[in-house]
Amino acid sequence: MFDDSDSEIGAALATSTYQVPDVLLEIAAHPPKAGFIDRSRVSITFAEAHRYGLWFSQQSDEIDSYREGYAPKLDRHAAFLGEMYRDIERTHTRDDTVAYTAHDDSVVFWWSASGFLNKQVVTGTLERVDKFGLHDCEVFKKLATLVGTTLPKVKGAGLLGVLGGIVGGFYRAVAGAVLGAVLDISDAEDIADDLSIFVEGSTRTRANILTYRNPDIMLASIQNFRVGQMNIQSNVNQATVNGALNVFTTAGLVNLDVSPVLAGLTGAFLGNALAGPPAR
Repeated sequence: MFDDSDSEIGAALATSTYQVPDVLLEIAAHPPKAGFIDRSRVSITFAEAHRYGLWFSQQSDEIDSYREGYAPKLDRHAAFLGEMYRDIERTHTRDDTVAYTAHDDSVVFWWSASGFLNKQVVTGTLERVDKFGLHDCEVFKKLATLVGTTLPKVKGAGLLGVLGGIVGGFYRAVAGAVLGAVLDISDAEDIADDLSIFVEGSTRTRANILTYRNPDIMLASIQNFRVGQMNIQSNVNQATVNGALNVFTTAGLVNLDVSPVLAGLTGAFLGNALAGPPAR
């Protein structure tokens, strides 16, 4: 099924015995002439993490307050979450000294939503790369190759300079820029925040989906999703003409102040050269 041994993309396939009820299929296949509208949501935001017992590394009094406030509610109404995390910690251990904890699992959850470098989780990412020796993993190895080298060269001229290589691969350039610019782990959140336009746009957190369907066509879009940020490989609006034809569009990045980008263009070639050629 996967024939590209050099691919940096991981995919998970899931199957289920669930069958869509016939009544829902009928509604979808034979909508009223006036059409109908469906509203749905997928995933969660970082701001909702405390409601589901999920952790991220960014710290503040507000975040701590939410976590403390929801802890009794989780214990009372979602005790299974605590049991699940205790089972994870009990059964997932690499050796006698490195355990896979609930916090580790939360970081991996955000990774699964393409949240590697967001300011909320970037410190947790760096710590897990170190904890589990992921420097030798091909993907994380490329993320870490610029550690301690880019900041003194680029920060003064504008951190965004290394993003000039973005056409050669999103994560190669952006992740290399963020992680490579980190001289000290304490800088990570500030740098990720500086580059938020680029590193947060493709994070698959909460999406509010609005779908309109009539006998002729179905239109669907994600409402107000990461406005003003660069999003890579996300289909945020689509027209379904029939079972064989879908039409979707892309758009340029609007309302972006390009002055910091221009200020950092001197680092563009440096970002490309240090990141290396894109994987084939």
